[in-house]
Amino acid sequence: MKKLFIALSLVGIVSALVTITPHASMHVSTIDSASKTGDVAATRSAQDPTGTIDGAETPELIPNEVAYALFFNFVAGRATKEERSSLTSYLRQHHLDAINADALISVGNDFQRASNSVSQVGGVTADVLRQRTVVINDAVSSLTARIGSDGADRLRRHVTEYLKTKVKIIPGPTMPAADHGMK
Repeated sequence: MKKLFIALSLVGIVSALVTITPHASMHVSTIDSASKTGDVAATRSAQDPTGTIDGAETPELIPNEVAYALFFNFVAGRATKEERSSLTSYLRQHHLDAINADALISVGNDFQRASNSVSQVGGVTADVLRQRTVVINDAVSSLTARIGSDGADRLRRHVTEYLKTKVKIIPGPTMPAADHGMK
């Protein structure tokens, strides 16, 4: 049940991430748990569009900003006792239980507020993308002060060694060339 909740949460996070991905023409999605088997992964990889970055195969190609944004959105907004308990279970399961869950939720909430204020600017311009990157990097930079250096190091390892392996970046659709009657 916990794994299902985590998988569904990651899918929800990825949906929210589409608005903060640093590449306007890309979509980000998580890999479902069934793709852990070789056959399913091979089938899924064959179906992925050319240019797909699969974190299960090449996690180093998933930008840190994308992975951290996913994580911050995952922890943000956990206001009820059940939601906090779920996060605490997740942290324990991933050997992050030394991290203060309330401090982590606070980082996630601050990240979401700042990210939403950038999103309200409208459109996906180079300036908006730079602002989103600054918001993500500011949240990452605040981790040491808010959850301690050990917690920040553990979270960095979790993001780079685990979370990135659960992410795919799929190239967005391309617009067909306009036919202006020229042949």
